[in-house]
Amino acid sequence: MRTKLILSLLLVFGIVGCAKLNPFIKDKSKRNASLSLPDYSGLKASMTVADFEVKNQNTAAEVAASLHRMLVESLSKTNRYVIIDPKVLSAVNAANEQTGALAPSEGTQKKEEAEKPPVPDLIVSVNIVEFQPQASGGASGVGGGGGVGSGTLGALLGAALNRAHMILDVRVIERETSKILASTKIQAQASDTSGPIMENLLGATTLGNGLGAFANTPMEKVIRICLSETVRYIYDTVPLKYYKQ
Repeated sequence: MRTKLILSLLLVFGIVGCAKLNPFIKDKSKRNASLSLPDYSGLKASMTVADFEVKNQNTAAEVAASLHRMLVESLSKTNRYVIIDPKVLSAVNAANEQTGALAPSEGTQKKEEAEKPPVPDLIVSVNIVEFQPQASGGASGVGGGGGVGSGTLGALLGAALNRAHMILDVRVIERETSKILASTKIQAQASDTSGPIMENLLGATTLGNGLGAFANTPMEKVIRICLSETVRYIYDTVPLKYYKQ
């Protein structure tokens, strides 16, 4: 009997331990409560935030578009960046390809340079790797299948897995050389909406049409944590030499 009890405990802690092998940023409310960047009024870095790419097939394009808008709005609020619409950059690249073989006169060239839209020094690329409003079926089992039962093991796994989570693959790229200046994965999970994270630097940024269904849920908290961390990461990794506008 004693041997069976010890084996059961090892099994429980072994499985729970396995669930932690791929750790998420858990509730980081204490850090995010003071995430707002200091006031700033100096030179700015120019960048475009590319449309979010979706690696998770279950994520709707509307969700990606809303996340993109939230990030652009949040970066603009820091007053550190000149954000250029990716459509403008695409138009500039297309125009350059069409006229690249031509040799315009000096007067025409000066006129074109004066009318040329701004071109960013940096490109921020974000891939949505995971977007899960609910990671599992909770105490009823992984994926809601009821496979782990309703006892102690089921309760422990439900507490560990029944959380909203998201993973973003973020890159900061130098446009002219295509060199990747910084790259990281930003991930978060939450099972509630408590804590000051809901009032951080994204607090005044609305979720938008594609994310409205997640308002006041753990998924909203996850979204705000991930995008806040993305803003912080960009702030921490963009070299000072790009602040020149």
